[in-house]
Amino acid sequence: MIWYITVVLLLHASRVQGHTLEGTIIPPNNAPADWFVHTRIHVDGSQYVGFVQQNGYFEVSGVPSGSYVVEPIHPNFVFQTARVDINSKGRIRARRVNAPQPNAVKELPYPLRLSASGNAVYFKPREQLRTVDVLFSPSVLYVLVPLIVVMVLTRLINTSDPELQKELQQMSRQQKLPDWGEVFCDNFFTSVQ
Repeated sequence: MIWYITVVLLLHASRVQGHTLEGTIIPPNNAPADWFVHTRIHVDGSQYVGFVQQNGYFEVSGVPSGSYVVEPIHPNFVFQTARVDINSKGRIRARRVNAPQPNAVKELPYPLRLSASGNAVYFKPREQLRTVDVLFSPSVLYVLVPLIVVMVLTRLINTSDPELQKELQQMSRQQKLPDWGEVFCDNFFTSVQ
């Protein structure tokens, strides 16, 4: 009976055994000394998980034949990902994952060499206030554009022309606009009788 159970377990173990994916992770230059402790190798999501050694070498064992995405996961760094195809004979072919163009195949050498492509960004950087944004805001444009137009038009008009000077003086006499100080005092500070 014990021999029967041993044979069944060995047959089951031989069926479950798969292939071993291996490679090297190249950390960024600013990586801390214990970067490998926080790095995991996820194959096909997290169906198969591997750990990274101190020198960057990793192995993921027990992977059956098929096509898998190998993805190094680290909380502070983003690494390149690779698609690995394992045929039934054990031949392993690796290629770069290209999400925008999945048909564009770029072969990678096997064992894999995956390097860091940058730091992980979890939050969108806050937008800074710039003077250009303030100058092009609608309320500032409503004030500045007429002011600039008036300044340009006054420069275009030739004020040294004597006829124009006489005409401007006559117009100002005809309008006889009140003084704003008097208008303000009359409306708001009238004495109660």
